[in-house]
Amino acid sequence: MKKIYISIIVVILVQILLLILLQYTGENYFNNSNWRHYDSDHYLSIATRGYELFPCPDTDITKDYIEFCGNTGWFPGYPGFIRVFTWFGFDAEYIAGLISRIFYFFNIYLVLLICNYNNKDHRQWLIAFIAALFFGFIYYHSIHPISMVVFFSLAAFLSAEKKNHLFTLLFCLLPAMYYPSGFLTGASIGIYILLKKETIITKIRQAIWPATGTALGIAAVFGIYKYSVNDWNAFHTHQHKHFHEYNNIFSNLYNWILNCPYLHKGEIRIFIYIQSVTVICFFILLSIRFFRKKMYTESTFRWSYIHFLLNFTLLWSIGGVMSFYRSEALMLPAILLMKDFSGKELILVLVSLIAIGIPMCYLYFESVLV
Repeated sequence: MKKIYISIIVVILVQILLLILLQYTGENYFNNSNWRHYDSDHYLSIATRGYELFPCPDTDITKDYIEFCGNTGWFPGYPGFIRVFTWFGFDAEYIAGLISRIFYFFNIYLVLLICNYNNKDHRQWLIAFIAALFFGFIYYHSIHPISMVVFFSLAAFLSAEKKNHLFTLLFCLLPAMYYPSGFLTGASIGIYILLKKETIITKIRQAIWPATGTALGIAAVFGIYKYSVNDWNAFHTHQHKHFHEYNNIFSNLYNWILNCPYLHKGEIRIFIYIQSVTVICFFILLSIRFFRKKMYTESTFRWSYIHFLLNFTLLWSIGGVMSFYRSEALMLPAILLMKDFSGKELILVLVSLIAIGIPMCYLYFESVLV
């Protein structure tokens, strides 16, 4: 019960922080438009009108390559969930923001549940605040599916740990329908299961569940696209103009560091760069600790690291126009790698997150972040 109280208190305090930041920018916390940016509009349009795909204005349709516009670049799970509530008279914009905050609370609670600190251990307060203020935490509040995708990942791990196969399947199916990188939840759970010290047959039987859930989720996405706009490949048809492609992760990292557009401007926008650099440092330091202390022998650490590794690798393997700061919020389960940190180490992490998170929230409210 104490974990619930801690989660509630932490969520309330963060909302007060956001309210103060919005007051500083001259905006109102209760104005829903402050929580919707570029992607939010697409999710809401899908929830209210459905999918649309058409040649972009001023496109020469006689050419071999045609740029397509519309909203098929955004997965159907989240807007579909919102749409269900609109059937009962709820406003799509209002319910979308509320959903994000509800799952934000559950994410903090699940982190505390998995860490399983003793009730007298004050570190649970620190880990709760770290979960609440993790990189890109503003997107856990915005009209965006990130808080839900993180929840599905944490819930999938808990289900797999308890060998509740149906829930494991469900929580691997859902993220695959909600976000392009959502399939990594099933992948991380499957790899985690296959690395267990059990017989091959037992591991394969257990791994079938996350694999099946992920496959069904992906199939559902393609099916919805085909039904809605008569194009199985509608996601890639729309996103092709952004030039996303897989590349050498080290090459992408090197080029990004050299060509970062905000590096030398001396503006607050530099925090976009600082956040990504900090995430890279976190990944390196946690990787060293993970192998040096043989943390892979403990199940929670093992899955958390696999999930972190897959999300980090995919993010930096894709070229094109990418909002890294948003995808970095999906790496929240990496917090579980810190559950045995000392109080001083956790305070250092928390201070770092606050120092980066507040300017990033300001940039979001100023519409610099999309």
